[in-house]
Amino acid sequence: MTYEIFAQAIGFIALIVGACSYQFKEQKTLFFIWIVADTIWVIHYIMIAAITPAIAVSIAALRTLSVIFIFPKAKKQILIFSFFCTVFLCALASGGKVVSYLPILSGAFYCLATYYHENYILSRTFMGIGKITWLIIGIVFVSYAEITASILGLTSLIIGAYRHKFLQVKKQTQTGL
Repeated sequence: MTYEIFAQAIGFIALIVGACSYQFKEQKTLFFIWIVADTIWVIHYIMIAAITPAIAVSIAALRTLSVIFIFPKAKKQILIFSFFCTVFLCALASGGKVVSYLPILSGAFYCLATYYHENYILSRTFMGIGKITWLIIGIVFVSYAEITASILGLTSLIIGAYRHKFLQVKKQTQTGL
């Protein structure tokens, strides 16, 4: 019982870190915080024996790190490679369970969010769709932390987008543009 509570607590730490990421307007800051949150999520998923989500999130953290911070010129190749790694490893670890393929779908949306990281609206839209996918994953794998994180993440994404748009309009009004 204590182990299960600790596993969920780790997930809630990842939840808090990840939810905070959407409040940053700067995309690079958001993606850096995602890497930190994803690393914590991997620990959570391993602890609750949800191997395919752990694999998908591990690949996501490496994908984000590589595309945004290390090899931005190779983003297309990295994204394609990471997507196929996710497909292959999830298929390998699925044990024949159809639900184990759900992380592949989220991987596709987050690949698109990363690919369009310089386009605020497209990137954040794919992030929202990815969050909805993770909500489904949380329900299927019984991760209360993931369910809460997905709902909170979607809410934070909407609040952040509103704040960023509101502040941009306010700034334009003040400068007379």
